[in-house]
Amino acid sequence: MIIVQLNGGLGNQLFQYATGRKLAIRNNTELKLDLTLLEDLPHEVFSLKHFNINADILEKKEANKFYKKNIISRIIRKSKALTRTGKNKYIKEKEWYIFDPDILKLPDNTYLSGYWQSEKYFFDIEETIKQELCLDISLSQKSCEAEETIKSLNNTVSLHIRRGDYITNPKVFDYFGVCSLDYYNNCINKLNKIIGNLNIFVFSDDPSWAKNNLETSNKLFFIEHNNNLNAYEDLYLMSICENNITANSSFSWWGAWLNKNKDKYIFAPKYWVIKEKNKKLDIVPNSWNRV
Repeated sequence: MIIVQLNGGLGNQLFQYATGRKLAIRNNTELKLDLTLLEDLPHEVFSLKHFNINADILEKKEANKFYKKNIISRIIRKSKALTRTGKNKYIKEKEWYIFDPDILKLPDNTYLSGYWQSEKYFFDIEETIKQELCLDISLSQKSCEAEETIKSLNNTVSLHIRRGDYITNPKVFDYFGVCSLDYYNNCINKLNKIIGNLNIFVFSDDPSWAKNNLETSNKLFFIEHNNNLNAYEDLYLMSICENNITANSSFSWWGAWLNKNKDKYIFAPKYWVIKEKNKKLDIVPNSWNRV
């Protein structure tokens, strides 16, 4: 059994699932998802249940084989160390956004705690992941209408603007930064030169800001009817656009990665994390365009 600890929003959960699924396939074993952290944080929801995933939910008694809720175990889990409990292993991610090839060598009966934000963990099972991350739920009426509009047009582009805690939380802002208007304008201009006459579908947690600040001669469509509880619908709508402009956000990363258009152009910020801009991070695939 491979266990993955789910933590964070939908984008984070998708990375955690995909990496755990790869390790489960490699070991010919089952994958289970530990929802403990999501249950402790009411503003975070278990979003993977809306997809055709191949995993079960971990029972609390099973989690005790890997860790227990006591002071010593908490200290161990907060460290970067590998811990063992008999034949079971508890693995803590060493460094965010940095691919660790040793993870893919781990045996059965492993518990993964981290974010695992690189396609290098699962790129060789891409088709399997994309099949399993198809929605297993019907879209709302408004999303169905948006889907119809997207599919009826040519040169469609999803453009994601992430603000939220990137703006309101000083610590988060200092670490991640936020994509500037210049970034979005440069991406739009580059795509205009390549294909022209863009139909841009804008997704944002701050749609008012997007409406007041985005200026382009291209047609803009603002998708603003979904929220945190049904963000998976926005993710799907982004993925069916022919091209993608991402923010430095795991959410729009997945909207672009799940895009099945073979001729797609994907644009991503040159620096995914401002605080780590001097490091070579592994989150952005080599085939994407950095701006």
